[in-house]
Amino acid sequence: MLHPIQFSRISKRFHAANLNVLNFFMKNVLAVLVVALFAISISAQTKVTTPPAVKIPFAESLQAVVVQTKDWSATSGNAQIFERSGTRGSWKAVGEPFPIVVGRNGLGWAIESAPENLVNSAQTLRPTFVRYCSALANRNSNELRKLFSRSALADFERVMAEDGTTDLAEFVSVGVSSKGRICEIKNEQIKGNLAVAEVKMDEFPLGVRFLFSKENGEWKISNRAPAAMLKATGQLKKEGDGKAPAGMFPLTFAFGVSEKPEQLGFGYQKVEKFTECVDDPASSHYNKIVDRMKVGNFDWKSSEKMLEVGAEYSLGVFVAYNTFPVRSGDGSCIFLHVWKDSATPTSGCTAMDRRDLERIVSRLNPAKNPYLVQLPAAEYKKYRKSWNLPKMK
Repeated sequence: MLHPIQFSRISKRFHAANLNVLNFFMKNVLAVLVVALFAISISAQTKVTTPPAVKIPFAESLQAVVVQTKDWSATSGNAQIFERSGTRGSWKAVGEPFPIVVGRNGLGWAIESAPENLVNSAQTLRPTFVRYCSALANRNSNELRKLFSRSALADFERVMAEDGTTDLAEFVSVGVSSKGRICEIKNEQIKGNLAVAEVKMDEFPLGVRFLFSKENGEWKISNRAPAAMLKATGQLKKEGDGKAPAGMFPLTFAFGVSEKPEQLGFGYQKVEKFTECVDDPASSHYNKIVDRMKVGNFDWKSSEKMLEVGAEYSLGVFVAYNTFPVRSGDGSCIFLHVWKDSATPTSGCTAMDRRDLERIVSRLNPAKNPYLVQLPAAEYKKYRKSWNLPKMK
């Protein structure tokens, strides 16, 4: 194409004719470019296989992979495939149970499946915590003494004596710049005289769990770790906690390093060089499998490069946990996949021998709305009838 400046050298006799040719040429070239750029734009925004936009309820499922573990902290268990002929039919086992491994820290409730007492606004503990935020912000030692448990105060005073100080507010505020701007509490779990809740403060903007204890009818803040109580009651799953989700989740598509088998009727995504699952809570692609070179808006700092994982991701199934909708920080990239071995837990997925996984994938039928049902044994027994779950051997 001629640069416009060159036309000044064309003779006047041919100027008009050539200008008409140029205009025709430019219009056609621009049209082609617009179409090409539009196609490129569409291609750049193309994402790989993703779950449906609307969650199909478990009541409409005719196919389920059921996983049970011994308790909340167990890292292994058993699984079995079940099917039924209709939504009012009885669940029938397909084949024998097989071993699985789950997260290195066991299981944690998915918020959409958790009992109501786990998902709440912490009305019981809120007054104590709000007083604590205010006392900490105002450096009020007398008020803080009323809010800590006896064991916490004993621990603090022993260390304070060693440090030669009597100012409790100064002691507990070392390294803390709390102004009381953030003071949030939710999802309390109460068991007898102990309770746990999720809290956010200026110094803990991403949240942390506090243990509370009841003394003389009043809730006090403990300095003990809440791990023992949470081990017994379970807790909500979060990103990076090393727990596999407990609850009921649609199985939406399979993935693997090979081309899609011709006989497979289930959705399938081939894992390639730039296939990644985004686990950065700040990303707009959080908890999605994308092609790094086609996704368009590359806005994450952390992801799983799925091809680099190797044999464990050579075949898998996407578990639609934290998908309807996606909640930032609640956990991501949960799959059924091939295990490293029967003694090695995962970071949050459910893994098994490849032969068992192949059996699952070969049976998955989108028309049957397949689900993963995953719970500790006691919870499974508790909710089996009300949730209409299969009866395991």
